[in-house]
Amino acid sequence: MDADAEGLPGGITPVPEHRARPGMELRTDSGRYKIIDLGRDTCLIEVPEHAHLRGYADIYDGEEQVAHCLIMLTEPEGSYLRCGFKRHTPARKTPPVDFPL
Repeated sequence: MDADAEGLPGGITPVPEHRARPGMELRTDSGRYKIIDLGRDTCLIEVPEHAHLRGYADIYDGEEQVAHCLIMLTEPEGSYLRCGFKRHTPARKTPPVDFPL
């Protein structure tokens, strides 16, 4: 695939607040998908044809979980899929302060 001036293949424009890094992926019950672009409300992922994702998912940077999310819509963009987040919560490494130990 050829990359355009913005660095994304196929002429896809990245969303504002680009935070995706190599090795980031979206994990669902149906599989793991490489994240191409990550914004506050959406992410762009590589998926097989005719895949439509909905429901709960987790975002990982390598093996470290960085967020929990709820995918509410998906829109194809060429050979990629744009997923919208209804909820996007950073993952915690420690229990909440009010959690009894």
